[in-house]
Formats: sequence, structure tokens, C-alpha cells
Amino acid sequence: LTVGVGLYGTSGMGVEYDRNLYGNVTETKYGFVKLAPAASYTFSNGLSIGFAPNIDYAVMEFEAGSVDQKAHDNGKAIGLGYTVGLHYPLSEHVNLGLAYDSKQQFEDFKLDTDSGEEKLRFHQPQSLAAGIAYMPSPALRFALDLVWIDWPQTNGRNKPVYTKHSGNVDSLPWNMDWNEQFVYKFG
Repeated sequence: LTVGVGLYGTSGMGVEYDRNLYGNVTETKYGFVKLAPAASYTFSNGLSIGFAPNIDYAVMEFEAGSVDQKAHDNGKAIGLGYTVGLHYPLSEHVNLGLAYDSKQQFEDFKLDTDSGEEKLRFHQPQSLAAGIAYMPSPALRFALDLVWIDWPQTNGRNKPVYTKHSGNVDSLPWNMDWNEQFVYKFG
């Protein structure tokens, strides 16, 4: 049995435009940190299985839209999810891996505006990763990964969702309408 803990920033972004379509500034900020205490076990045939509950923390602020738009500040939320993974040495030089990251369920982000508090339900999507590694020598390794990210689960049609708003036009429903994403990695 092997145990450990990881703390890492999984995503973040920020944009700033001096003028948008409405002649107003557009700014967005988002950061996401994950704490993952983990345990894994290796069986006699070499197969390893690991599990980590995820404790998440995220921050969000944005200002976009018309000149009358109120900034949405100080959004913070705690989330939970889990990660499970498999690793198998196919041979002395080839390893296979598989990992599933569950949907990270966040409490509603509470955002301060000049009109009062607004709440936004904004989660992070599930993903599935598969990979193969080839090690021709102890000093050299090649890896190929394929990752599927289920963006429509959290940022699809009519998502994310305001659960409380101040009644402003600023709080009209979102419709990010994102598609699934496939990421290919080689190195």
C-alpha cells in the first residue's frame, strides 16, 4: 500500500479587453486548486489501482456586457469529487494507464454585485484518460495519452446556472453550449 497527498492548481484563466461590443470593459478571472489525499495498491501481477478523494477550491470574478453591467466579485466555492486510476506494466518496456476523474461538484459561487448577492452553480466536468508509455532504456521514455473531457456536463446548453440573482439583465441565463473535447498528448 502506498499513500500520498497532492496539492495542485488544475486550471485558471483571466482575460481583459478594454472594450467589448457594448463599449464596456470585459474582465474574467477563474482559478481552481485541488487537494488529493491518495492511496494505491499493487497486486502480485503488477496491476496497481489508486483512489483519491478530491477537495477543491475555486475563485471567480467577472465583468462583461453593457456599461450598466455590475461587476461580479469575490466568488469562492468548495467542491468535492474523486479520481480512480489503473496502471499495468504490459512488459519490461511498456506500461498502460487509465484514469477517471469524476465531476467536481461545487457549492454555488456567491458573487458580490452592487445590486446584491448572486449565486452561480459552476462545476468542473468528468474526464477519462488512457495512456501508453514505452521505455527503450532507463533514461528514455515516450508516452502517448488520450483524454476525453465532458464539457457539456457542466458548460453545455443553458449551463452554468444562476441559482440566485438580483433581477438585473446581467443575470440572464448562460448558454456556453460547449462540446466534448479530446486531448492528445505525446512526449
